[in-house]
Amino acid sequence: MQDNMTQALFESTGKIYDPIEYVDTIRYMGIFHGVSPKEEALICEDCHEDHMIDFEALGYEVEKDASGNLISATKPGDSLNLADLSSEDTQKEDGTSDTTTDTTTQSTSTPGFGIVYALCGFLAIVCLQLRRK
Repeated sequence: MQDNMTQALFESTGKIYDPIEYVDTIRYMGIFHGVSPKEEALICEDCHEDHMIDFEALGYEVEKDASGNLISATKPGDSLNLADLSSEDTQKEDGTSDTTTDTTTQSTSTPGFGIVYALCGFLAIVCLQLRRK
């Protein structure tokens, strides 16, 4: 009798019985999806002329010196100067130095501080070797 009642309800309401419930979903794919093989990978020069990013084309507020060298590149309303993040002297492929960035920019890292990490690593290796014996 239950089956007849269910059938009668569907007929009276004009609905069609469908035992499957459909729901909206979002499909997430891995980061590898749609990535070309490494043989087709782009290099910096494919997008960046002279190894430099065109900050003006990206909407950054740009300030240059009289020679056209980049002094500052900031997002509108932000104080982070992206020109400070580039190195003072970048090496070109032929070994010559490229000084297109402002030479008054000083490095914010402590010179030679990397030796501390190297010594800690060395001491850790020595301790592990002594434990083995």
